[in-house]
Amino acid sequence: MSSVFGPAGMFAALELIAYGHKPIIFERGKKLEERHIDVQKFRQERVLDPESNIQFGEGGAGSYSDGKLFSRRINTEYISKVLDTFIKFGAPEEIGYVSKPHLGTDVLCTIVRNIRNYVLERGGEIHYRSKMTDLLLSDDAVVGVVINGEKEYPCSSLYLAVGHSARDTFELLRSKGLMLEQRPISVGVRVEHPVEIINRMRYGEKYKDFDRIGAATYSLNYTDRKIGRGVYTFCMCPAARW
Repeated sequence: MSSVFGPAGMFAALELIAYGHKPIIFERGKKLEERHIDVQKFRQERVLDPESNIQFGEGGAGSYSDGKLFSRRINTEYISKVLDTFIKFGAPEEIGYVSKPHLGTDVLCTIVRNIRNYVLERGGEIHYRSKMTDLLLSDDAVVGVVINGEKEYPCSSLYLAVGHSARDTFELLRSKGLMLEQRPISVGVRVEHPVEIINRMRYGEKYKDFDRIGAATYSLNYTDRKIGRGVYTFCMCPAARW
């Protein structure tokens, strides 16, 4: 049983299916097509659906993340597996070999729909607008969940893929006495530079206006060893030329 059908929930479901299981998935938000209507309504009319928005809904926040796939880590079998999975479900094959792969929201949404259909075709269940409102415990073990404050579902294994925005779910876990471990977070700011400045710094005077090589990119990081803290660029979006 899996709770929430975002990136972690989708990959968990795929892994369970690979081992011959049929996962039951509860997503607190709506199906992607319905969720998209709610997201647009918020953008245009500032009307927020607390359970169907940029954060909550099929595909999770990742469906609207623009799909930058590059990592600072040296390529591993896990990174390759993620990229191969995206390719299997509709991503262009080039993301498997280009240095900084990028999908875009439109392609991501197609991939999410394809994964949904794959899970359903192999016997999995996906319940939308189904929020876990309670945990059923017995002898310090999880034996089931309550959905929307009404229906109970027994289970022997439960995987919570709640993302970072489901604060109410974390409060529930805390109230149930489950051990929670605090993790560090990064706080970011958006910085914009004129493309001409970045091109001059990266390409030099000779090639700063050579449009065939595209807009320049960069990545920076610095760690203060004395205090054990640092700063780094999370992602960089090179602007279109001129």
